Amino acid sequence: MAKKKEVLEQVRDHVKLIVEQNSSIKEEITDLKTDFTIRFDRLEVAIMENNRKIRDVDIKVNIIDRKLETAITNHESRMRSLENKIG
Repeated sequence: MAKKKEVLEQVRDHVKLIVEQNSSIKEEITDLKTDFTIRFDRLEVAIMENNRKIRDVDIKVNIIDRKLETAITNHESRMRSLENKIG
């Protein structure tokens, strides 16, 4: 009977250890999930900000492109006018 009690105590101790380890693992998973969520949210905000900046740059490039086209057209027009005057 004493041997049976000793075996049961060992089993109980093992089960207790497994439950404690399981609880610890659950806490780690929860912490990792929280950390992941925070990092993901930051990443999402950064991506949205980068997209906004890219759109701003694209708009500015289009404005510069239009101004350059206008300047080239004006320059070509002046050159033709000068060529016509010169002969």
